[in-house]
Amino acid sequence: MLRLSAALAVSSALALVPAGAALAQKGPGPAAAPAPAPTAGDASGKPGVGVTPGASSSTSAGELDAHTVVTAIVQGLQEIHAGQNVPTIIWPTNYGAMSGCGPLPSSAYCPSNHTVYIAQEDAQHSYRFGDAALAYVVAHEYAHAMQTAFGVYNADVRSTELEADCLAGFYLASIPNVTFDDSDIYEIRDMALSIGDYDFMHPNHHGTPDQRVNAVLDGMRNQIGGADWQSCTANY
Repeated sequence: MLRLSAALAVSSALALVPAGAALAQKGPGPAAAPAPAPTAGDASGKPGVGVTPGASSSTSAGELDAHTVVTAIVQGLQEIHAGQNVPTIIWPTNYGAMSGCGPLPSSAYCPSNHTVYIAQEDAQHSYRFGDAALAYVVAHEYAHAMQTAFGVYNADVRSTELEADCLAGFYLASIPNVTFDDSDIYEIRDMALSIGDYDFMHPNHHGTPDQRVNAVLDGMRNQIGGADWQSCTANY
């Protein structure tokens, strides 16, 4: 269960090696926008969070609702990179809704208008695992915005997605206003397992379940170990 706080708890669960990837069932998850030419973004603006009061997914007892999670994570993420290149965040939206890049296939980042879209379908899938899984989805799509803003997209989809996973982990471990405990790390792990795939020949292959887990946990470890965000771009 996520907790809103003034500091980030360092979780012992980060030492765990993910196992049993075969038990994960592929489901909806973060999807990459096509790799665009790098864009500068707005160096001074804050995200415009398009929210509907009361928008939420079904939550277990003690879990934060989706509206609270998205709002809190965005508030933390906007402080990353000294507030530079902050994208607009649209929440909630749905698969098939029109974005600046066309109909949304899922949650996504659109480079043409520097906007992150978070779909309610992905929020619902996230709550199969818990509120921290949704935090990971938000951070992953935010990472795509930063890849574009700083020109660090990779040449292939898999590397770009794994780099975004690593950056998502780094960002989640950096934000000052949310505490993650061991159970949250497991939720993020299980979400990453659920959206990995083995479709190696597909041009939109995002990485295997274990690769996606390792990438997001690498990002968390990198931040806790004192590395900067570019550690993710060097390793993926």
